Amino acid sequence: MEELKLLIVDKESDGELLVTYVYPNVSEETRSYVLSLLSEPSFQSLEFICGRQQDEFVYLKSLNTTPENASNQDEENQEENTDTASKKPFIAQTTLVLIQKEFFPKKYNDLCTILLNSYLEERNGPLLVQLCIQLTVRNKLGKEWAASAYSEDQLVEGIVFNELASKLEMRFIMLFSAIVLKKRVAIVASDPAEVLTLCNTIAALNPKNGNTAFNSIFPMINENNVSVLQSYSSYIAGFIDGNIVPMNAVDVLFDVEHNDIQILNNEEQFALGKFHKDVATQFLQDCNNGNDTLAVMNMLKERISVLESAVEACKDESGKVTIESLEDQKMGKAMKSFCYNYAVACGLAS
Repeated sequence: MEELKLLIVDKESDGELLVTYVYPNVSEETRSYVLSLLSEPSFQSLEFICGRQQDEFVYLKSLNTTPENASNQDEENQEENTDTASKKPFIAQTTLVLIQKEFFPKKYNDLCTILLNSYLEERNGPLLVQLCIQLTVRNKLGKEWAASAYSEDQLVEGIVFNELASKLEMRFIMLFSAIVLKKRVAIVASDPAEVLTLCNTIAALNPKNGNTAFNSIFPMINENNVSVLQSYSSYIAGFIDGNIVPMNAVDVLFDVEHNDIQILNNEEQFALGKFHKDVATQFLQDCNNGNDTLAVMNMLKERISVLESAVEACKDESGKVTIESLEDQKMGKAMKSFCYNYAVACGLAS
């Protein structure tokens, strides 16, 4: 686990959000982003949120509290008469925010749950940090949580290829092409949990990237951090508000509510041929047959290996793919275009 960064945010009964503990320091941009997520009405009923600010993933775990069970709140409130005490705001919800460079929602949801439950017993920030270090660095309490207990294979638990197949059928190939060509994908859905799941699933459409595939995910974009997307040439961004999607900076838009998928930019790079039809047909067949996630990922790996072999055969004497080196290849126009654009995405074209 890299450098530890965390926040505690209390939400009072009158709705005010207060950052009550910070370790060791967190940028103002990240603080503002966290507060904007906690202010979003769609998130009010969620215990766990995964977002991203710049190159760091932001994990938020929230638990509701009451004056009776919230430890260490102002004791004088409890001694005052009922009429006076009822006028004073109390802590209604406490959120622990853990900031990491690794995308692994299950792993950090589990860790945040342990840390937040412990913190609520005494509301002692330094003790919270000490516990976090014991768990993550020294691994002294491994029976409760141990980083070594989480493997890359567990990331597949959040992947729902069957849902993608059911929603899009053959149109799924547009997302596959976008991910393989390292394009910019935006997902719009009203349910934040569904946004996170689909971001995870779409990233896994290129399993040859391994764990690095998830580095392109921005699971929760809002007005506070939408401008950051302009700095990236490839990403998978989740939105609950379709009105803020930067259309000029998105190649493929998946509107979940309307089950609509559109190519907004670089349309010429999405020409479809036999290769694409074969991938889509096999994907749907595997999903409809109930094949497990790892089996589908292995199939996708094999298909991408076929693409890589085709690109390798298209290289010229300098080891690069050029328009000229593609001319003599016995493949369809759409496949030639796909090979060249894949080579561009991988830095193999000139």
